[in-house]
Amino acid sequence: MEHSCLKGTRATYHQYAMGRMEQIWGPDCLDFKPKRWLKKGVFVSENPFKFTVFHAGPRICLGKELALVEMKTVALAIIRGFNTVAEDPDQVPRFIPGFTATVRGGLPVVMQEKERSLKIHRQPTSILARSTPSKSLAD
Repeated sequence: MEHSCLKGTRATYHQYAMGRMEQIWGPDCLDFKPKRWLKKGVFVSENPFKFTVFHAGPRICLGKELALVEMKTVALAIIRGFNTVAEDPDQVPRFIPGFTATVRGGLPVVMQEKERSLKIHRQPTSILARSTPSKSLAD
């Protein structure tokens, strides 16, 4: 597919729409399939010119790696620490296009902190008795 435009024409794209285009992602583009990002069980990132969330090329987002680490940290903390359930399981979230992805009316959830069991790992005394002190650099 080829297009042309006049010099000085402003060209934009809508990342949300591109993430749902059959021409880019195939006939199952609207299906939630996290496994599409895995090859033999290992995560494989998509071409940044195809998956444009952080842009691509010389103008790629400088905060991309930090944003991904923060997202993984928060997601892990929530998954490990809380049971999270939608307040209304029948509510279908409605996307509102904008600078950031939002849901019309929000998505009320009920979060309940998981019980934490404190596990203390102790070494048997026989292992401690056999351990040898480390050598200093002066030895």
